[in-house]
Amino acid sequence: MAAQTSKDISSFIQDSMSPRGSSNVSPETVLLFLPDLQKRGFVITQMEAARLDDEGMQTPDFEYAVLGLSKNGDDDWDSHHDVGRITKLVIHRLEQAIESPMEYVFKVWVDDY
Repeated sequence: MAAQTSKDISSFIQDSMSPRGSSNVSPETVLLFLPDLQKRGFVITQMEAARLDDEGMQTPDFEYAVLGLSKNGDDDWDSHHDVGRITKLVIHRLEQAIESPMEYVFKVWVDDY
C-alpha cells in the first residue's frame, strides 16, 4: 500500500466507526494503521476475517477474527475494556493471517477509549 495520509486514516476511522465497519482491507493495512489509531485514541474492538480464493470469493474465517465470541470471554472487548489486551490479540491474529499461505481481508470496527 502507498504511504498513508492523514485523510486515509481519518476516512478509515470514520468507516470503522459505522455499523457496517471498514471496507475490506489487507492485514498489512490494518497493522499499518494501528499506531495512528492508537495515537488518536481509538482501539479495534471487533474484526472479521475472510479468506480469498483464486477467483476473489470470500469465505469467513473465524480463526483470525475478533468477534467477542470466545467461550470464556477472555478475548471479548466488552468483558474487559483492556486496550493493551485487545490490541495484542488483534496484532497476533493479523500476523497469523500474514504468515498463512492463504490471502485474507479484514473488516474492522473501532471505538474511542
